[in-house]
Amino acid sequence: MMNLILAWSLIGHRSRSSQIQMANQQGAGLPSDVPPLLNARRLPGILYSNQAGILLGLHDHDITILVAAKILQPLGKPARNAPKRFAAVAITALAQSPDRLHTAIRVLSKHWRDKNESSAHRHKGAKQTLRDKNDPLKPTA
Repeated sequence: MMNLILAWSLIGHRSRSSQIQMANQQGAGLPSDVPPLLNARRLPGILYSNQAGILLGLHDHDITILVAAKILQPLGKPARNAPKRFAAVAITALAQSPDRLHTAIRVLSKHWRDKNESSAHRHKGAKQTLRDKNDPLKPTA
């Protein structure tokens, strides 16, 4: 029965908003601000990082990583801590290019893998230092 409903919606007999509502009911985990942007007949020319993330299926912090890796270019020359704006055509071009999406996902995966590894080493080192400090058998200098 579920396959029939899914096939019916894929054929296009349901509106986009009802498809999104159905996905939200099924626990797709979409943010609540997604439907207005995805239902727009025409995207605005300039998108903020959260809107770019919605179109790409990423989080805000992922957009920051892609900017640092030079995969996304913000408009103008914003300061490091300034809000970033992007051209909608650049975001849609990235979203429609499997090769560029592959590169973006690889960069994001590497970033989080490196960050998690450094965090694990940092915590392991802190525990080791604490153990060394409390070890009565270790000679003091």
